[in-house]
Amino acid sequence: MISDGFKIICNGTSKNVYPAGFCHNMGDSSLCYRFIDTKPVIVKTLEHSDWNEYATEEEQEAVIGIRPLKMKRLG
Repeated sequence: MISDGFKIICNGTSKNVYPAGFCHNMGDSSLCYRFIDTKPVIVKTLEHSDWNEYATEEEQEAVIGIRPLKMKRLG
């Protein structure tokens, strides 16, 4: 959808959010960390919140200082 010009605005695409590794690697990626003053708080990935501010993966990486995990395709 992003390649077609659409932007999904939710917790998972916000500037101060990073995927929770335990949910990303072993779960369904439904949870992520929102960083508030460097303290991580778990939030639902696809939920919308008033604080959402859209960011690309590169912008998330620059703000948080860590590289988002990439999903591997099976098959």
